[in-house]
Amino acid sequence: DNMAAGNIAAPIDPATGILCGPGVYSDITKQDETHHPVTGIRIEGFQVPFWRETLELAKRAALVDTGNRSVGWDIAITRNGPELIEGNHDWCRLLWQLPVKKGLKKELFV
Repeated sequence: DNMAAGNIAAPIDPATGILCGPGVYSDITKQDETHHPVTGIRIEGFQVPFWRETLELAKRAALVDTGNRSVGWDIAITRNGPELIEGNHDWCRLLWQLPVKKGLKKELFV
């Protein structure tokens, strides 16, 4: 969580929950990470546990207030499944685009 505070983010295949690239920092002068800096686990190819359940949780949360057109959901993956932490109305769209290394205007404004 919180890439702006110095953490990394990696691109994810939304259909599978598999990370499909290295971890990147919001500071573009830092090198990409191929392995998690604390655990040493390889980033690309990692399967996010409970991926389908995580998507369903985000969808259910979004339906609570359909007036919100765009929410950045913070969801933790626990041993027992996904847990909703919070929804952010003012999430950073720039940081979301850094891991895939391209603009995502088309995807963001569907």
